[in-house]
Amino acid sequence: YPVLNQMLYLFYRNYLSLILEKVDFASMSNSLEVRVPLLDDEMVDLATSTPFNLKIRGRGKYPLKIVAERLFDREFAFRPKRGFSFDFSRMFLRPDIDAYLSNNLQIPGVDEFLDVDSVRVVAELNKHSLNQGKKLCGALAFTEWFRNWGGARG
Repeated sequence: YPVLNQMLYLFYRNYLSLILEKVDFASMSNSLEVRVPLLDDEMVDLATSTPFNLKIRGRGKYPLKIVAERLFDREFAFRPKRGFSFDFSRMFLRPDIDAYLSNNLQIPGVDEFLDVDSVRVVAELNKHSLNQGKKLCGALAFTEWFRNWGGARG
């Protein structure tokens, strides 16, 4: 597998550093916190010197999981990925957020791009079943964008 290791090395040294720099610049200029991979010169050297069959064993990050298993336990090290999520549905039960969405739906011109009546139906459904948060969040994000950038400018 020496050719694959050489390809990874070129990827680390050229493409990845460029991408990380761009992500770093874009995230800082927008006040965002982003996850940065475990990556520095020593990590790249270790990764390129690790036998390729260890890198592709299992479902990824095998060497890192072996280290984690030594520090913690097997259950922790090899548990499945878990995403971060937020229940937006409950947020739209707050009277102030509900009113804010309702006001945004009345912005002149929004109804040309968004089916306002359908959004109101979804908001009402959310009050009973609490499973419409992502849709409402999308509608609110659109109306906020429209308020700031989409409407007619004088």
